[in-house]
Amino acid sequence: MSTSDLDLRDRNALFNNLERDTFDVAVIGGGITGAGIARDAALRGMSVTLFEMTDFGAGTSSKSSKLIHGGLRYLEHGEIGLVFESVSERRVQTKLAPHLVRPLPFLIPIYKGVRPGFEIMNLGLWIYDSLALFRAPRSVLWSLDARNNASES
Repeated sequence: MSTSDLDLRDRNALFNNLERDTFDVAVIGGGITGAGIARDAALRGMSVTLFEMTDFGAGTSSKSSKLIHGGLRYLEHGEIGLVFESVSERRVQTKLAPHLVRPLPFLIPIYKGVRPGFEIMNLGLWIYDSLALFRAPRSVLWSLDARNNASES
């Protein structure tokens, strides 16, 4: 079956085709993750079927940040291997789909007296950027005091 064979007005015919055909991969959910998995599997030559409860990608815009990040939050828990794996996958996605993935730096405001402080966050971002092999734009911290005077680092 090809996409040209699909007639969304006849659900019974679609389900009959699903009973008759065999697929390498069945993906449940047509959001950003499901669509990415289905695309990746199809690019690798697998036959794919995707099931979506509503309209394909219906909740993606309002329910996803659309960030392809490297797991900055995992650093706090010392999960260095997971961060490295995440930034490595981000690099792969950047190469496979440069029209969908573009690097952006983090911009993080740090208020005086709030933990983690400026120095710890600066060190954490340096570790994060080093695990990404400094291949993405450098992250930026803004140090803010109570009067909202910002200084960039």
